[in-house]
Amino acid sequence: MYATPRELLSCTSAEDLAEAAAPDAPTVGAEELRLAIFGRAEDIADEQTRALAQRAVKRLNETLADASAIVNSHLGTYRPADDAHARILKVRTCDIALYRLYRPEEDKDRVSAITTNYKTTMAWLRDVGAGNLLLDPNPHPNTSLIDAPKRCFTRDTLRAFLGRK
Repeated sequence: MYATPRELLSCTSAEDLAEAAAPDAPTVGAEELRLAIFGRAEDIADEQTRALAQRAVKRLNETLADASAIVNSHLGTYRPADDAHARILKVRTCDIALYRLYRPEEDKDRVSAITTNYKTTMAWLRDVGAGNLLLDPNPHPNTSLIDAPKRCFTRDTLRAFLGRK
């Protein structure tokens, strides 16, 4: 996975994430979700709330795994070579996960921003997958990429010059 629930939490507010991750559990608030994400669910006093918070974190992990699979389906066999590329993929994965978590009947402004980020991410992934945009411009350390016009002199164009058919 390119992102974790902790990293997803850094992309949005804890209140919004708790609402999206546990829509059927109003007792799971921002603090309970934070505790569960940071592995401190035992600090939640109410047993039912603790279980709901842990289920919300499980949902976040599943959504992030799905988002990572979507990213991988566009990237093919590419894996990030350094931290800069991993950070880019983390943000793109979080955009997809947030889009999949939020429901359209919620706050229209927030959903609109999330939808815009999702559409931008998907367009970016399509460009990377199609080769129109290079995520890593020099994929091999000992290889240079050269951009040049089409060759003028080839075997076919020189046949007449050399008198061969």
